[in-house]
Amino acid sequence: MISKQKALLGFKAIKQDEWLNLSINNKLLTVTPEIWNKSYSLENNTIDYIVCDYYPLQQLPIYDLLSVLNELYRLLKSGGVIRFCLFDLDKAINAYKSSPSDCDYFWSGEWETTSGSFIAHITNYGYLYTPLTYEFSEELLKKTGFQKVFQVISGQTKSYYTDIVELDKHLEQYFFSVEAFKATKLGTQKRILGGKSTQIHCSWVNSPNTSFTVTWHTPSEKNCVVVEYRPLGTTFWNRVQGSTKSSPGEGYLHQATLSGLFPNTEYEYRTSNDQQTKPRMSEIYQTCTAPNADSADFSFVFICDTGLIGRLDDNATGTKQIIEEIINDKPLFILGGGDYAYANGDRRYTNLNEAIDAWFNQMQPIIARFPFMAQYGNHEILLEERFRDWAPRFNHPKGFDGEKNYSFDVGNAHFTALFVPDPSMVNSEQLTWLDADLRKARNRGMNWLIVYQHQPIFGHGHSHPANPQLSQLLSPIFEKYQVDLHLSGHDQNYERTYPLLGLPYNPTPISTSINHYQAGNGVVYAKVSPGGKKSEKKNDFSRFIIKQQSFMAKRDDTAHHYALVKVQAIGKLKINVYSVIGDSTPKQLIDSFELR
Repeated sequence: MISKQKALLGFKAIKQDEWLNLSINNKLLTVTPEIWNKSYSLENNTIDYIVCDYYPLQQLPIYDLLSVLNELYRLLKSGGVIRFCLFDLDKAINAYKSSPSDCDYFWSGEWETTSGSFIAHITNYGYLYTPLTYEFSEELLKKTGFQKVFQVISGQTKSYYTDIVELDKHLEQYFFSVEAFKATKLGTQKRILGGKSTQIHCSWVNSPNTSFTVTWHTPSEKNCVVVEYRPLGTTFWNRVQGSTKSSPGEGYLHQATLSGLFPNTEYEYRTSNDQQTKPRMSEIYQTCTAPNADSADFSFVFICDTGLIGRLDDNATGTKQIIEEIINDKPLFILGGGDYAYANGDRRYTNLNEAIDAWFNQMQPIIARFPFMAQYGNHEILLEERFRDWAPRFNHPKGFDGEKNYSFDVGNAHFTALFVPDPSMVNSEQLTWLDADLRKARNRGMNWLIVYQHQPIFGHGHSHPANPQLSQLLSPIFEKYQVDLHLSGHDQNYERTYPLLGLPYNPTPISTSINHYQAGNGVVYAKVSPGGKKSEKKNDFSRFIIKQQSFMAKRDDTAHHYALVKVQAIGKLKINVYSVIGDSTPKQLIDSFELR
């Protein structure tokens, strides 16, 4: 039986007893198939220490190193150790310059010049993409979240694991080892004794008019995992049992679904704190179920590109005010367009999960009150953060491809959350699902079709211009089913079209009225960004690089933005877009239009 407490990386030809042998496959770690004939689940926090051969990390392109180190960090237990061997470039260069005998050490028969021989040798004849120095390794490891990093010679260790150096065979004088320690979990005693609920938020997994799901976080799994709830104005608390799972970060996530509720009704709820924590339940929060179709008006908010309040580069200048404005607007629910924590650019946190935890706590005042239906951006998928870091924290309808794409109905409106963190990720199966989803919604007689995603169909700012490929793939389907409104973000400015047909090659405005349109006659595309955080490119809003086109009705690249959409039972969709400076200046209505 193989112990999952020890792992090797890059020792492809060695089968060491009681060690898992890992390989890097597309920036993800897998158990080497040629060594082990059965599969093993590489779960979080399961391995005590990992020993890397000289080559695997340095064979990676430089921009993939952080992703792989995050994978290694994920596998290690609290206090776990990673050790890898590096070529001592500084020592080798000095020796090469000063000693004829050492110069011969670096000789390569394939090169006639001594400098060529040296470079060929230290790059393993071009096989290494990124020769690492200790300083660069230390920087990367600490950015990943490792608490302590040491340079040690072969045969020595700073850890308690004496066998960690057994496979370190590089005894030549120009090699050394790097050891990094994953931080021990802080507050162990507190976790054992328990803690209060944090990161509380609600969403809709089942019917929005008769249910809602609550997700919350505590330090300990020793929790009765219940939500108590009651209609607003009543005194008796009902109780529903939930379930628990490990958080991708520290602690545990709990969730519970409340069912059999009354439509269009305000409810109070509270979540269980850990055992031995007083009080036993969280403070009271309030939310509302959705109305039945055609029975009532409701409103929702769309936000994306939010960032974290208090960034050291003063980039998230509008986040706090947008949260405050949404509290005052009191929508029924919130659509999230992705790019939330921006963990890769926020230097206050030692690892990405700390930043993600901070984001949920920051957003709790609104997402504990208004169900949050999230879609993912490139910052949740591609830039150090991963889908697996975010998805366990959300609860959505099953949809397609692991809840990456899903839809739901509220009143007489159908909402489709489309997974488009990057144009290259749209595939034929997803398009088939989208076509079927919109077709079924129209066949059910839904009045409004609203699609939201991260990447825009139109984007003309200097930060993230839109990729024409998206329009070629998606717009024909939107037009086929007469989608009314398309919402997106990513490019940190605001742009809104007239109702359009003829995409992708001939965008034709069906009406050039600024604010009144006939429903079902053209698709309105609105890119509503940023929701608090400016672009990291030039630390500014994404300024427009071309003049406003004839099919664009409104645009603005001077502020943060969010949309408040009102769905009226009389058959009207009214969209208000607000700008926020973030300096306590009141929000400004910069665009208002309606479809009916």
